[in-house]
Amino acid sequence: MQHIDASYEEGFQAASDLESLSNTHELAEELGVDQNTVWNYLKKLDFVHKKPRQDSRELTEAQAAKQIEICRQLLNNPLDDRFWKQIVTPDEKWVYRANHDRSKRWVPKGQTPLSVSEQNQFETKIMIGVWWNFEGILHFELVPNGRTTNAEFNCEQLDGVYDVLVEKYPSLVRRKRALFQQDNVKPYTARTASNKFEELDDVEILLHPPYSPDVAPPDYDLVQSM
Repeated sequence: MQHIDASYEEGFQAASDLESLSNTHELAEELGVDQNTVWNYLKKLDFVHKKPRQDSRELTEAQAAKQIEICRQLLNNPLDDRFWKQIVTPDEKWVYRANHDRSKRWVPKGQTPLSVSEQNQFETKIMIGVWWNFEGILHFELVPNGRTTNAEFNCEQLDGVYDVLVEKYPSLVRRKRALFQQDNVKPYTARTASNKFEELDDVEILLHPPYSPDVAPPDYDLVQSM
C-alpha cells in the first residue's frame, strides 16, 4: 500500500470538496496511487460510502410556489393535540396473505424461540387500503383480485371511513372538524374523489403539497409493520 503524502493531500481534498466521491479508481489514477490507498485514506477522513438520495422530480416555479403556499396554510393550524386528533389519513400496501411473524420473542434465558418459515417471495400478495387516526386503524379493505385502486374504489372506501367516524367520533363529524390528509396520487385527486368530499360536508381536506418529498404519515410507522 502506498502512502499519500502532504503533496497529494491538497489535491485529494480539492477533489473531495467538489462533489461526493463516487469513483475511487479515477481518483487513484489522478493522484498516481493505487485504489487501496485511496480507500484507506477515505476511512482515515471518516468518509462513508453512501448512495445519493434521488429527488422525486424537479419542481417548476409554479409547483414550488404552491408548496410554499400550502405549507404556510398548514402552519396556521394550532399544532397541538387538538389538531393531530382531527387527522384521518390513508395508505395502500401490498401484503402477503400469510405473513410470517419474525419479530423477537421473550424466552427463558438459554432457550431458543421456535423457528419461523422464511417468507417465500412468490407467495400470494394482496393490496390492502388502510385508513387510520391517532388511536389506530379506523377502516381497512382488501382490494379484490382484478380490482383497480381508482377514484371509484377510493370513494367506496370513503363511505366506509365516514360511517366509522359517525359511529366512533360523532362530535368530530358534527363540528366539521375531521381532517382528511391524503397525498397526490390520482385516486385521491380525481374529480370523482373531489365530488365525493363535497358530498361529505362534515369533513375537510388537509392540503398536501404537490410532489412533496415528505413521506405520508403512515409510512413512518404503520406500513413498516405490515
